[in-house]
Amino acid sequence: MNSLLFFFALGVTMMFGCDAATTQSVPGELPRPDTADSGATVRAANPSPIPGEPPDDAPKTPDRVASYAGVYSVVVPLDFTQNGVLPGLVSPALGALGELHDRPGAALCNLIKNSLGSLGTVFRQLPGFVVDGIAVVIDGIIRDHLYANVPIANQLAAIIQGITEIASKVDLRIDMTVHAPTVSGTTRIEEQVTGVDWILFGNRTTVPLPGPALSAASATTTGTVVPHANRPIADADLAVGAAAMTLPIGELLLKGLGPLLFSQFGGATDLRGAIQNLYPCATLGQDISDYLGGFVLPSEGMALCTGAIGLVSAAFTDRIGALHLDLAAEHGKGVLLDLSKTKTQVDYQSDLLTGGTWNWRVDTVNVPSTFSGPRTGVAN
Repeated sequence: MNSLLFFFALGVTMMFGCDAATTQSVPGELPRPDTADSGATVRAANPSPIPGEPPDDAPKTPDRVASYAGVYSVVVPLDFTQNGVLPGLVSPALGALGELHDRPGAALCNLIKNSLGSLGTVFRQLPGFVVDGIAVVIDGIIRDHLYANVPIANQLAAIIQGITEIASKVDLRIDMTVHAPTVSGTTRIEEQVTGVDWILFGNRTTVPLPGPALSAASATTTGTVVPHANRPIADADLAVGAAAMTLPIGELLLKGLGPLLFSQFGGATDLRGAIQNLYPCATLGQDISDYLGGFVLPSEGMALCTGAIGLVSAAFTDRIGALHLDLAAEHGKGVLLDLSKTKTQVDYQSDLLTGGTWNWRVDTVNVPSTFSGPRTGVAN
């Protein structure tokens, strides 16, 4: 009987296979694939081949790519002290001021005589010896009564010297847009002068470029970007192609003279105000009348003084305001850096254009310069 039961159990086992058997798993081990419920397959995660590295099938981090594109606001100092380019353009306009300093009577009478106003008409109707006589009288009065007691001559000389000094140097403010370079390293560069800085005795004033002048003060050129060996850190050498632009330098100079120079003379904002604050025309008119025994009324003497000052100022302002400066930039080069004073962490984006050198040409004169500035905008 027992033998029959044994063979019966053996037959059932052979008929239904291992599915009927119960397999005990070892505590702490994963189920084997052939014992998982409902036929599901469970696999252990692939261990990292090297401790600290991601698994083989983990998503890959893309390689860093350096970006050199951006708008760099650079300052370009131009020094005309040696070549005298800008002072040479300004000096003819200083002629009337020089005459007012050296021969005040003759300068005032000549300006009035050549003017188109009613005072000029009166002077042109006078005999030449009368005009010359008035000039001598005014000369004597100004020298003996005005220049002798008040340092006006020195102050007028200071105005002339100050104008020449300011015109000897100018800092250009240029927004340089460097676009993303091609595979070969070539890039498009746009340059826009946005304003200028004038400097006098350590004081500086910035004069923005007027809107109508922006187009003539811009240029588009090409360049090359050569990455440094530490790529993808965004350090690279930048070469800048030739470009040409025109500045309304006289208009910009007049706006700079107000706060830097003319304001020192009674808070004046222009040359006329500065000279009027130097020359007390009411007092001078009375002196002229007294000197001529009443031949000229004090009011007429005062009108002569103020009219002459207006003519001197207008002659200077008109000539200076009409000046334009044609500039051609050549052989520009600089260095793009990933780090700057304000961006102290590597971000694979150039943030500073520095160590720049440029050669500027004004007619046939070469004016070397440097340039440097931070990235202030984006470009593609």
